[in-house]
Amino acid sequence: MKRIVLESINSTNDHAEKIADKTHENILIIAKSQTNGRGQFDRKWFSEPNKSITLSFLLKNKSGDKKLRKDALEHIPVIISKKLNELYGVNSKVVLPNDIKINNKKVCGILIEAHFKADTLEYVVVGVGINLNNDDFPDDIKSIATSIKLEIKKDSDADILTDKLEGAIEGLYD
Repeated sequence: MKRIVLESINSTNDHAEKIADKTHENILIIAKSQTNGRGQFDRKWFSEPNKSITLSFLLKNKSGDKKLRKDALEHIPVIISKKLNELYGVNSKVVLPNDIKINNKKVCGILIEAHFKADTLEYVVVGVGINLNNDDFPDDIKSIATSIKLEIKKDSDADILTDKLEGAIEGLYD
């Protein structure tokens, strides 16, 4: 899987959509700072530069069937939750369709967008926002959000988690 690392961008999902027609390979887009992340129903996704993980997987439909979207919806949230549990000893749970929570607070949001040309599924973009080393949240989400740091009481290395997620998803879709 090709990897693109950006210092700052509005949205990793939007960037994936811009480059999708220019590539035939799967790509991981990582932003150290995402200024206009979004979730389901165009809700704003809060992320702190260098404290949150913001990334998108651009997954090309190489087989030509329509199951890529369903597979992404069913498998990627589970993969992320398992990696959080393995790496940090937390008890995260997938809350369908697109959240991962720890102690009933959101630690991760996932936005999966399928793109068709006529009736053919061309690609899927899977945007992932993980609250990793966040210390504090805006008042409007403070009661419903958490981070790995708040749960385990120490900072974590974003590169390690990103590498683990990439490896697991690459194993499914490359």
